[in-house]
Amino acid sequence: MTKIMMGQQSCKQDGSCMDIPGSAILKPELNMDKAPFVIPSVIFLLISIPLVLGWIPRNRFYGVRTRKTLSDNRMWLSANRLGGWFIIACSLIYLAVAALVPFSADITSPYWWAHMAGFAVPLVAGLLIIRYYTKRL
Repeated sequence: MTKIMMGQQSCKQDGSCMDIPGSAILKPELNMDKAPFVIPSVIFLLISIPLVLGWIPRNRFYGVRTRKTLSDNRMWLSANRLGGWFIIACSLIYLAVAALVPFSADITSPYWWAHMAGFAVPLVAGLLIIRYYTKRL
């Protein structure tokens, strides 16, 4: 969320002050519950835990699904444990960004782009690494 803070004021010697028109400043807030990707990050984190623990049997709906992983339990567990760890790491990276970088709803703000990059870049990198790993199995 973005707060509008009043910028400069003009004060007289008698103590009365008034805002100078056009001096409002958009100030980003450091408020983690307003960050746009906190809920998806927490969901990804939670659904990755069973993958890391090896609780999910081979299936066509949940986990790293390729021909190789669906044909062999050892490959399924190996790929899903690695994939689960990467998704947990991606989630934690974004949660750190959300905790440290103020959020602004203005799409032209560098804060908004920092949140977008903090969510998308680790996620895409993790998915590419998982894909590379499963092709090498």
